[in-house]
Order: sequence, then C-alpha cells, then structure tokens
Amino acid sequence: MPECPLYVSLSILIAILTQLVFSQKQNFTCHVTDSEHLHKHNFTELSSSDITIYDESADGNITLRLCSPLSQTCAGSSDYSICLHKHGTEIGLGKFPPLLQNNHTSMFTFTGDLCSNSKNYTVLIIMKCQENAIDTTIPQLIPKAKYDHCSTYFIWYTKWACNKPKNSNCTVVDERNNLYDLSPLTAYKNNYVVYIDDKGNLVMNINVCHSVIHEYGSACYGTAGACLAVYSNDSSNHEYINYGEVNQALTINNGNLEILYTHGHLCNDESEHNYLWTNITFICDPEATEYTQPMYKNNTSCNYEFVWKTSLACNKTYLNEYAKKCKVTNPRTKYIYNMKALSFGYVMTNTSDGTQYQLQICGPLRNSKCPQGTGVCNTKDFVSAGMANANLMWRHGGPYLNYTNGVKCENGRNHYTLISFICGPEESTGLPIIVKNDSCSLIIYWYTNRACEKRLRCGEKETNLLPLVRTSKNYVAKGMGTEFHINICLGVIPTPGLACPPGSAVCQAARTSEGQYTNETSLGYPDETTILLDKQNVILNYSQGSPCPENPLKNLSSSFKFSCNYYGDHGSPEFENYSNCHFSFTWKTNIVCATLVGVWVPPCTVKDTTHANKVDLSLLYPKPVPRIVTGTGKNYSINICGGKEHCNGSAICQGTNGYGTITSVMFDYNSKAIKLVYGNGSTCSGDSYTSELSLICNDSVGIDSGPKLILHGYCMASFEWHTKIACPEKVMLDSRISTYPVCTTETTPARESLQKNDAAVQTWAIVSALLLVAVVLIAWFCMRNPRRCSDLRYRISAITASRNHSTVQYSRVNTTEEAHLLLDTSDPCGDGEIDSDDELLGV
Repeated sequence: MPECPLYVSLSILIAILTQLVFSQKQNFTCHVTDSEHLHKHNFTELSSSDITIYDESADGNITLRLCSPLSQTCAGSSDYSICLHKHGTEIGLGKFPPLLQNNHTSMFTFTGDLCSNSKNYTVLIIMKCQENAIDTTIPQLIPKAKYDHCSTYFIWYTKWACNKPKNSNCTVVDERNNLYDLSPLTAYKNNYVVYIDDKGNLVMNINVCHSVIHEYGSACYGTAGACLAVYSNDSSNHEYINYGEVNQALTINNGNLEILYTHGHLCNDESEHNYLWTNITFICDPEATEYTQPMYKNNTSCNYEFVWKTSLACNKTYLNEYAKKCKVTNPRTKYIYNMKALSFGYVMTNTSDGTQYQLQICGPLRNSKCPQGTGVCNTKDFVSAGMANANLMWRHGGPYLNYTNGVKCENGRNHYTLISFICGPEESTGLPIIVKNDSCSLIIYWYTNRACEKRLRCGEKETNLLPLVRTSKNYVAKGMGTEFHINICLGVIPTPGLACPPGSAVCQAARTSEGQYTNETSLGYPDETTILLDKQNVILNYSQGSPCPENPLKNLSSSFKFSCNYYGDHGSPEFENYSNCHFSFTWKTNIVCATLVGVWVPPCTVKDTTHANKVDLSLLYPKPVPRIVTGTGKNYSINICGGKEHCNGSAICQGTNGYGTITSVMFDYNSKAIKLVYGNGSTCSGDSYTSELSLICNDSVGIDSGPKLILHGYCMASFEWHTKIACPEKVMLDSRISTYPVCTTETTPARESLQKNDAAVQTWAIVSALLLVAVVLIAWFCMRNPRRCSDLRYRISAITASRNHSTVQYSRVNTTEEAHLLLDTSDPCGDGEIDSDDELLGV
C-alpha cells in the first residue's frame, strides 16, 4: 500500500488549489479606488446581465459580462466572462476574474484561450467618464488592427467611472435684463482641449462651469476647471497642473461674459498671485452656433487667458435682429432668400478698364485700407464705393443689396453700389461681375443658385428647350433700331456694360454713337412654363417686365414661338413685331421637331414619307463588302444593303449569329440622326438577337469613318455611324401646288458627287482660269487692232440676231394652271430629255 499516502497528498493538493481559485472568484469585487483622489468607482451596476455585441472583423457575436461569469457556458465551461460565437463555434476570449486597475483611468483586462502558439486572447475594457449617461450603457467595440487578431478593445462610457464633480452657476443677467446661459457648453464626456505650443508638449484641458473630466491626460488633483498637461519624453514623468478650481459663477466684465478659475496650484512667482488661475472671455459671434472651441490668447507665469467665440454670448434681442440680416422674403410667395453663405470672406472683381474692387457681402471688409465699415473698396485709390450693410432687399428678379455713403463724387453726392443676385444655371458657382461703372455708382451682378426661388421647367418631355439655354453668352436679335439680349428659361447672362434689370430673360437696349449700351429695359422674367401648341410648335412667354411706355399701368412682356425646322440646327431668335406692350419673336429650330417614323424602300433606301426625304444608304458602301467592327473581343459584320446572301438575311452578324432584319426606321431631326432597328435574329437563349444602328449627321465626315460599337448586351448590340449621308437637306416643295403631281428629288447626293467632289472643284478652277485668260486676250486684241475688233462685234451680233428671229416665241408663265397645261402631265416624273437650248429656256 505505498501509493496510498501519495494519492491522498495529490487529492489534498487539488482540493486546496480548487478552493483557492474558487475563493479568488468569490472574493473579486467590481470596484476600484482612484489613486489620486481616493474616489471609489463601483461598476457592479453594469453587470446585471449578459451583453451581446456584433464584431464585424470576426464576423461573429461577442457575449460579455463585466463583473461575473456569463450566465451560459462558453466552449463547455462556465469560467468565461467574454465569449465569441462564430459560425456555430465558441471561443473563450476572457476568463473570470479580470484584472482591474486604475491609473487615472479604470481598466478591466481579461485573458482567454490560446490564440496562437505564443499568445492568448486578451480583452481590454477602458472605462470612461460620462456624467449624463444612463445607469446602464453598453461598451463600444474598437476596430481591430490587421496585424493583431488576438486582442480586443472596448471603451465604455459610464457615469460610474466619474469622480465627484463640482459645478458653478453658468447664468448671468445684464443691466438690461438680458439673460445669458453658457450651460450648453458644459462637457460631461470629453474635455475641451487647447494646444499651447506647436509641439504638443503643453495641453490645456478646459470645462465650462464644471470641473474637468478626470481621466488620463487631465489627471489634475482636486476639482480643477482648467488642467494643464505637461508631457515629456518619459511617460512616467508627465505632469498635471491645476490652473484653477471651479469656485466662481459666470460674470460680466467690460461688456463680455467671463469665467474665472482660481486657487489652483501654488505659483512660484511671488510678484503675481499666490495661486495659478485661468480666465476665459466669451465673445458674441452669432455665426458660432456649433462646435465652438476656446482659443489660447496669452499667458503669464501664473495665469492663462483664453477667448471663446460663441452665439451663446449674444443676447436674444441681438440674435433675433441678426437672424433677419442678409435675408429677405418674397412678399408674394413668402420664399426666404438667404445670402449669408456668400458673406464668409471677400471676393475680387474687375471693371472693363482693369480697376479692381474688393467686395464683402452683408458686412464690412476686414483688414482693408479703405475706411472702416466699407463693403466695396477701390483697391487702386483705396476709396469706399459704398458702406456695408446686411439689409437684403427684394424686387422682381431677385434679392439685392444697396451699399450707400461711399466716397464723395460729383454734385456733392456719395458713391453707391448695387449688388444684385441672379438665379444661375444648375450647380452655378459664378463670381460677381461689374456690369456698369460710372463716377458715382457701381452695378454688380452675381450669378448664384442661392437666388433661385424656383427654376422654370424647361425640360418637359414634349417641350424640351434645355439645349437652347445659354450659360456664357446671350442670344442677340435686332429690331426697332435696338438690340434684344435673350436667354431661354434663365435670366440674361451678366455682360459688362449691359445693365439689364436683374433676372430679365429678355433685355432691350439701345446703342450710343460710341457703341455703349443705354436705356436697358426688361421685356419679362422667366416665370411661366412652356406651352405646346402641337408637335412642332412651342410657345414660351416672359411677363412682368418694365413698365410699358404707352401704358404705365401695364408691364412689358414677350413671347417666343418655336417652330420645327427639320433641316436646320438650334437656330436663333428673330424679332417679329411689337403691339400693345408685347414683343413677339419667332425661332426656327430642330429642337422642337418630333421624331418621325420612316420606311425601308428596297434595295437600300430609307424614306421619311412626311417630308419626301429619301436617303440612299448604298452610298455607305462604295465597295460591295461588309463593314467589320471590332469590340469586346468580337468582330461584327455590318452590311445594311446585304440582302439574303449576307448573314442569312441579317444586316448585322457576329460569327454565325444574325442580329436581325430591319423592323423600323426613325428620323430624329432633333438629333439629326436616322435610327435603324433590327429584330428577329438568330435564336439566343430562348429569345432572338436584336440590334440598332444610328446614323449620326456629321458634315465633316464622309463615308470612310465606319460604324462603332456603342453597347453590347445580352443578345443585343448597338452601333453608331457618323457620316454626312445622314444630314438632312431641304427639299424645295411649294405647298400651293400640292394638289398636282409633284416630282420629288432625293436629298442624298449622287454617288459621283460624293466620291469626286475634289475633282469637280479642280475642273471648275481650270475652266475659270481659261475664261479669264480668253477675256484678257480679247481685250488686248481690240486695243491693238480696232478695225478687226469691230468686225468681231458685227459677227457676234449676227449670231444673236438669228436667235431672236427664231420661230419659237417665249412668254412668262403667270399661273400654276398655265404651267400644267403647257407641260405634259401624263408622266410628271418621267425622264424625258430636253434636246435644244430653246426648249430648256422655255421650261
């Protein structure tokens, strides 16, 4: 029986160790004492139940209980306080009990299972003070570093981590009974931090009417309202200096709010106070509404001074008055214009002669050489062009400012500046432009989105005039001895020298003998939407212009009638007439043209039957071979005129896959394009291949550019082909003879003219040169021999006389009916030849 004593000894040892561990768990208390202030932090209230937090980096849930083991087992054990649940497996991240320490900040350290060969899982929970937190909060997971997947960190904001605070009265009433309250600036979670030096060795922690939050970096003894941290290279030698206790209420000193923190640490300079102290002066700034910070001003051996700009230092009466500044309300719509965003910092702008002006919106210029209070400063002579104010005003066309009382000018008057804010294009970030400058006034226009109460809807589906909107240069039409400066759906573009009423969409102006603009008059504002008369005509009206000269009770207005011009471009306005205070303009443009359905005419022609417009697409193939297009690793063969022998009837194919035969033809005169749609191609995943080919008008491109792949999708492909073949040419038809048979001419140029254009030009140049040489020789011949010249004139006269005595008589055809009676109408489109010169002249 020799093993029996050894067995008993081992049993006793295990029992002792078990009892030791159990007693350690039982003896763990969830509180710690602050070593500096001897304040006890008890975190037991945070451990009433398990907490679950999702860990994105681990793609799992972490279950945590701070001061006791988890209520459920983890990895088959009940010893864990922190467990990771990941895809059905459990990993013990932290065993109970943790290590609880306090070095100005309370921290829990948990150790878990083995993570790698030499490292266990660890979890660090840092307890941070937040005095206004609820009783129970949850910790915040800090994202893990990529190189360390074994460590997990939490920050837990809780009131149980706070030392006992000290507060002071944060309100004060001035002599006019205005109440000031700085309590919204009191920090309950993190202190305000001000760096005193550039190196970051001196850092002042500040709170308002409240002691600083005690933590690492602000571990001053006592209830300091200002705590200076002095950092050194050796972290063990960091020093925290109390620069004043919270012991005085908010006061008013020289018209400003002030807080004093006094009786800090002893001051070594006997010439000053016995204790360190801090004063903070609060300056009224109505714009400083959020996220304001104290700013370091000065310091002595015993004192630090700070300045704090905040709207809380302004009385309510002033704030209400300021709230109205740089704002104005449209009395008709109640819309509020606010130009405050343009008031932060000055801008520079120049006149046409190069004179530079410095401009500040709704306030005086700062650090300017012009007189104090100036809003617009001439930087050449440093004279005021107007004193600043924030009294934004409104008139039809938008808000404006009037800076008056500038430098003295002619007739004893003072210089003034008008600044008008005009609604600009989308995302407009324009700068101010001086449109007029004379000896006593300055007129400035500023294009900005902030002046846009509403934008005229100019892009309706059926009346889209957006392509006509100008953003850099106005349209100009002439009539009645004046100029009309015009924009579409927006005010006219500010132009130096042209002082149109701000926001006007049409401005009438005369020119002086020196070419200067004068008598600028508004013909209406962009307030009304477009009107669709029919598919090819649109009306745009501008109203509420300047007073009408003939009837001051009415305002000038204008209207634009946009008519479809299939064969033109965007076009331009033309003045039509003026009547009863209204100006009428016409505008021929392809913008309002509808897209028309065309037809396919074999073998290779497309036709717009509405306008008798034919396009011979065979001109795209001077050689009867398909066009090859490369894209997305595939080669496409395109032969519009291919017929059945190409791709089994498909005009477009890739390999053995046909992308369809022609199904529709569209003439888009707006975009100057012909769209060919192909369908019913080869089978593709239960469906069929389809394709599109858009022929885009481009006068500078012949037939050699070839098609390009634009889009390749599932069972479909889209191509573009830029060519002058697609450009529409006007067909001269007279509607007056539409009841009779009419011969139409295809608009597509002949193949020979496309391929031999350069040769024709060269031939005409040679013929013209030969004729010029002949004329010179005849003149020289007549001068050298007048007798023979007379004989030559006689022979020419005889030839022309014989023609005049021909049996064929000519007379003017006066009516269409006479023309049809004289011509053979049995085949009006026949190819009959005209043999003689006389027949040609008769026709």
